[in-house]
Amino acid sequence: MKTKPSSISTNRIIAVAFILTIFLVGSLVLFADIVSNATLQKASKFVESQYQKQHHLMNMYMAGSNRTVALETMLLEEDPFAKDEALMGFYRNEKEYAYHRDQLSALINDSEYEKNWLRTLNQMARNIGPIQDQIATLAINEEERTATELLFSQTLDELKRFNQKVNDFSLYQAKEIQKSIDLASSQVNALMEKVILLAAVLIIVSMLFSILLARRFSQVNHALRLTNDNLENTVKNRTQALLNTQEKLLTRNQQLEQLSISDPLTQLFNRLKIEQILEKHHERLSRDRKSYCVLLIDLDHFKAINDTFGHHTGDKILKIFSELLQSYFQKEHAIGRWGGEEFIVVMPEGDIHDAEQLAEGFRQLVAQHTFPRVEQITLSSGLACARSDESISELLHRADMALYDAKHAGRNCCTSSNG
Repeated sequence: MKTKPSSISTNRIIAVAFILTIFLVGSLVLFADIVSNATLQKASKFVESQYQKQHHLMNMYMAGSNRTVALETMLLEEDPFAKDEALMGFYRNEKEYAYHRDQLSALINDSEYEKNWLRTLNQMARNIGPIQDQIATLAINEEERTATELLFSQTLDELKRFNQKVNDFSLYQAKEIQKSIDLASSQVNALMEKVILLAAVLIIVSMLFSILLARRFSQVNHALRLTNDNLENTVKNRTQALLNTQEKLLTRNQQLEQLSISDPLTQLFNRLKIEQILEKHHERLSRDRKSYCVLLIDLDHFKAINDTFGHHTGDKILKIFSELLQSYFQKEHAIGRWGGEEFIVVMPEGDIHDAEQLAEGFRQLVAQHTFPRVEQITLSSGLACARSDESISELLHRADMALYDAKHAGRNCCTSSNG
């Protein structure tokens, strides 16, 4: 039986349509594959670039933080070898910081935000670098107190602002990475929707190609999700490392702060801290008319103790005497070592009679206490309560003159200033 011409033509048309459909679907798949690969490659390059920025940024931060930790170690450590090692680490981290800063600068191209951020960070580094070098020089010259004051007064606040800038840029980078991933994902998804929509109008044969195309896009999405998960884990780990470093730095800062306000032998407040407390009490006196008293205490014949029994015994007596001060006076009383064997107690109460009773009670306590080797020691003290019409220096002068009177009255007594 012969095939009719119309049937042959129809078959040809169907065959041509089938072939054309296959060709169109194949072209669509090929186009989608090229576009999706280009989109994924572009996103991957951007993600890699951002990761490199994150890498150099974190290393810049670690190098800057380690410089500060090295400074604190130079101030806290007493071992000269440990100080030398900290000094070497200080300058080594300076080179490390410069290297990663240059690498980060090379990666920043078109973003005005990143350029402005880097200029700001470099300016902050230029401001804080000379101060850190000065602190290191002071530490080398054994001027720890000046170095500590400089560290707290000028360096720590700048470091906090520096760390905040690093945190801001890290968050910006994470958002840009997430934005790039979301954009690539949305572009691929949009392309996939268009391809599926076009493939749906084709004949049933094209469904096979649509399934293959969908599988291809599924692989792309899976790759993007893996990239996103890896980036999130990287950012999380870097953030945790940053938090751990900040926690260590905070602990060192707290130790340094405690060292800066304490006398190393007695653990009482040092003179600098007592002067700050006196300023606060004097401000309250000017504002609220609430007076306060200052008690200066000097151990009698302490030089003879050092000369006779040695400085080791003298230091031990000073420690025991400090413990007696802390156990006798209340928490609201500020107790400090004023210098040598001279101590100071700042009493928030402004009543001279109550202060005299406290001073006399403590004098008797010390006189009855048995100290190692020397057994008994005595003290002389001078008491003065603040007036609104005098300065802190004048108040301390009156207390000092009262102490002078106690010494000339035969020692082992407490004298008050009423002048």
